[in-house]
Amino acid sequence: MAPPFPTVAKRRQDPRQIEFWDKFAAPEGISPELSVDIGGFELGSDSPILLDFREDPKNPTVVRLKWRKAEGLPNVWVRCAGSFDEFADMLGLDQKD
Repeated sequence: MAPPFPTVAKRRQDPRQIEFWDKFAAPEGISPELSVDIGGFELGSDSPILLDFREDPKNPTVVRLKWRKAEGLPNVWVRCAGSFDEFADMLGLDQKD
């Protein structure tokens, strides 16, 4: 996704997205006003990646939506990284070609 990155609260204002965020995106596991949508595992997976500012407003954690429909369980948010820097390192974003 390209900047600016919207909060989940802002995404929920779009009538085309409210059902996803309210029904499938485990809204009880995040704070929509403190969660910024930065991307996702696309091509039909519908698994957003968020910066979660609840614990530390200056150094958010990175979470992703884990679908558990096949297991008959509700979807949940899982931590990917303790910080955006850690997430960038995991993806090799700082590496030079």
